[in-house]
Amino acid sequence: MMHVDTPAELRSHFKKLAWRKVVAFQTRNPMHRAHRELTVRAARQRQANVLIHPVVGLTKPGDVDHYTRVRVYEAIMAKYPHGMGHLALLPLAMRMAGPREAVWHAIIRKNFGATHFIVGRDHAGPGKNSDGKDFYGPYDAQDLLTKYHDELQIEMVPFQQMTYLPSTNEYQPIDEVPKGVQTLDISGTELRKRLKTGAPIPDWFSYEYVRSSYVRQKLSKLFTLVKLSKPFEKAIRHESNRALCLS
Repeated sequence: MMHVDTPAELRSHFKKLAWRKVVAFQTRNPMHRAHRELTVRAARQRQANVLIHPVVGLTKPGDVDHYTRVRVYEAIMAKYPHGMGHLALLPLAMRMAGPREAVWHAIIRKNFGATHFIVGRDHAGPGKNSDGKDFYGPYDAQDLLTKYHDELQIEMVPFQQMTYLPSTNEYQPIDEVPKGVQTLDISGTELRKRLKTGAPIPDWFSYEYVRSSYVRQKLSKLFTLVKLSKPFEKAIRHESNRALCLS
């Protein structure tokens, strides 16, 4: 099921639900437990609801395909407190234009009825230039939205880096963790490496369905590259589902 709404439809939906404050979260990547925790925390701090509003147009080469990501988004919505969140897909291509794109994204979310917009580190950043230097500073996007706050009329919510505390089995903002407390993290680079090699992704980092979606994506690519007979392909899918406890 697709969840594509027009700005008017989404504003009307929020009005029917009597949502006065809406925190919008933009992403082009699959969501994991840390994303769920930071959006819930942002909403509760502002007595607001959450709009998960991922882009499903063209993104960067090498990104997870949007079919896999949509399955992940649909699954993770069940992890939110009842009535807190809403999922709507945005058929928009990423330009990777840094701070100016962040401002554009904020304007789009305001048009869709959001009152707050989460902006992360190096939002929509294109990465490094030919000299190996970052095009933009890590907080340039947040600074630009703060500069034009009065004109934009949407509140910028700084993305808080979340880290996992195994001692209490919870996520906390990294700057709120007492010194000496053990924390665990998996970087984007490490995650891509684990996906490539088939190394396990721990429960504390991601939900089971999210992890299994990655496996299914890899199998789909395999079936595309290697033409298997239908019975053989069906048998492989069945066994992989059993291994994932999905059958």
